[in-house]
Order: sequence, then structure tokens, then C-alpha cells
Amino acid sequence: MHSISLVAICEPKTLIANIDMIRMKVGMDFSIANLWGSIWVLYKSLFDCQMIGESNQHLTLSLRSQLLAEEIYFSFIHSKCTVQEREGLWIELLNDKPEVKPWFLVGDFNVILNAEKKRGGLPFRHAQGIELSQFMSLAEVGDAGFSGSRYTWCNNRKGILRVWKRLDRLLLNSAAMLMESNILVQHLGRNPSDHAPLLISASTRLDDKPRPFKFLNIWTTKPGFMDVIKESWSISSPGSPLQVLSAKLRRVKQALRLWSRESVGDIFLAIRTVEHRVLEAEIDHDNHPLEKSLVAVQEARARLKHTLEVNEVIFSMDEESAAGPDGFTGKFFMSTWEVVAMDIQRAIVRFFCGTMLPRSVSATSIVLLPKIQCPQDFTQYRPISLCNFINKVISKILSFRLAKVLPHIISP
Repeated sequence: MHSISLVAICEPKTLIANIDMIRMKVGMDFSIANLWGSIWVLYKSLFDCQMIGESNQHLTLSLRSQLLAEEIYFSFIHSKCTVQEREGLWIELLNDKPEVKPWFLVGDFNVILNAEKKRGGLPFRHAQGIELSQFMSLAEVGDAGFSGSRYTWCNNRKGILRVWKRLDRLLLNSAAMLMESNILVQHLGRNPSDHAPLLISASTRLDDKPRPFKFLNIWTTKPGFMDVIKESWSISSPGSPLQVLSAKLRRVKQALRLWSRESVGDIFLAIRTVEHRVLEAEIDHDNHPLEKSLVAVQEARARLKHTLEVNEVIFSMDEESAAGPDGFTGKFFMSTWEVVAMDIQRAIVRFFCGTMLPRSVSATSIVLLPKIQCPQDFTQYRPISLCNFINKVISKILSFRLAKVLPHIISP
């Protein structure tokens, strides 16, 4: 049914001496296990596996293959039942954490993050999820998601004593999330075990385009971030204020990609082509001297009011809101406001003076949000439109202005 190239077995319930017999039965070529024999990894010859770290609760390997664009780290986990016993696991895993390579962490973490990951039994307490949440923050990893059953473990008791939890999961660092392949996790049937096997697969992207830029809010906490923004933003660009803003945002993308790859981590290795720095060709009113003079007069009258209005709107918005097609979140603009403010104010003022928005600003992305947990087909998704942050600012300014005017022109 599935073509499997690597199998990890946690708590095999048999002697380590039997590992080769089982390896041959499942059609694998090689095997490796931690010293305690609690975690086995069986794999085919297309992989080259080397041990990076181990404990009685985990086994970390480096994987190389002609199927992979680069070396990846894989940590297989079978954690203990108590908080005290798991403390050592988090420390060991952080010791294995790669600086720039993709990192996959998979297995039984024996802890859940929130009440949605449990059904039955005693009520979930927030304190129970803190240790895993703190580890994920320190390790800079996120959940890969899944399809299939919501829970991966059941105590198999009857009636009101039955408890379900999602104890097993796959975590990825940013480099793994941005690999060329899409990583998919499927929860298979539990029978006869109390744990559901996780089927991890990598599907090749259907297009040959580079992955779109996405601003990572964590960049704002890294040393050197503001220096990169200031250096890139200070380079002058020709064109109208809206064109200048578009050009500077494009240039910042390039600078952040390079800085991230060299200083923070190689998280954009999957990008195979670089975006062109050419401004989108656009004919606007600036090409005619008379219209240019008219716009200048309009700007002079409106600048002070617009500047205060833009500042107020920018900082009233959600910095964590989803990014549009340009990849920039509100966090980027708020954290770099001292550098980017003037260009953004000029661009928005120019729009309200009659200049059309370039496509780089007005473009939107259509994304699908699941209506239910673990959707299986397109009917279980809801489409929404994501616009760029600058577009959101303009829309909010228009909304504020209309809110003052509409009551006077609409009869009750």
C-alpha cells in the first residue's frame, strides 16, 4: 500500500539481538538503534545514516540521500511519562539541534499542548503543556500538522475510563518547512497498538517556481536585523512614491534572504531563483509635468493630516496578522518604522491624491482554511483572500473616513 524507505520503531518489545531478523522481514537494508535498544531505525540503502546523538529517550541521525537536496537531521523520540524524566530529553535534543540544516523531530512526546489534543479523563491543565511549548520555542520548531484521526493514542479502556490524546507528532524547524518538498503527516490506524503509526511522506512541488518570500517575525529579535534594513532601505530608487516603496520592499526581501542564509540560518536554500530587482513597468501621472505639479500641490495640503493618520492606523493593526503576497507581516513595518515610515507615508498620500496602486501593492493571495479538524477534501475548506499590509492600511483609513461621513449622507 505504501512504499516505505525508512521505519522507526519505538519500544520494540523484543531484544536488540532480533533487530536484523526484523529488518529483513520488513525489507530494509540497514539498521541502527540507540544504546538502550528502545528506538530502532530500519532503512533502505538509498539513505546514508550517521548517529548524531542518543539517550534512552531519543536517537538523532543525519540523513543523506540522492533523493535529498541536502543533509537533514532526524530525531526519533520516545519520551518518558513524567515531567522530571523528560527534562533530560529536552536538554539532549537541544544539544543535537543543527545550526542551519533541516531538522525533523518525530515520535511519542508523551505530552500534549492544549485541551484540543485530548478527549476523556481528567480536565487538561494549562501547566501540563508548558514544558513542550517552552522546548518548541527554544528549539525554534513548529508542528507539521497532520491528516487522519485527531488523536494518536488511546488507553483502550471501556466507557468513561477511555482517554484519547495526540501524543505523537512531527516537529520541523524553519529550514525543514522551506524545503523543496511538501512534508505530509498521516495518522494511520492504531490496531493492534495503543499508538497510531505516523506516515511521513514528501511530495514534490508541481511548479518550478521559487517559494514566495515570507517575513519571519523572529528575525526582529536577531542581532544585525535593523542594520540590514537601514542599509537596504537607504538606497534611492526612481519613480513615484508607490513605485519607490515597491522597489525598496523588493530590495529588502533580497537583503533579508541573504542575511538570513549567511547569519541566521540557511532557511531559503529551497529558493532556486532570485526575484528580479526590476520595477514593474507602470505609466502614471508623474510622466506629465502639469499633472506632476498638481499632485505636488495636493500632497502639500494633505501631508500633515495623512502622516498622523497613517501612523495611528499602522500601530492600531495586528502585527501578527497573516502576510499577503509580498510576504511582509505587520511586525516588519512596526519594528522598522523609524526607517520605513517616510516612504510609506509618501506612498499612501500619493494614493489618496489619485495615483493607482501598482500590482505589487494591490495583489492578493487566495488561501484555503479548514472548516474542520483534519480535512480530507476541498469541500471541507473555506477560501479567504490575503492582501498586503499596505493595502490593509489604506483600506482601514478609508473605513475610518467613511465611518464619519456615511451617517450624514444615509437616511435612517
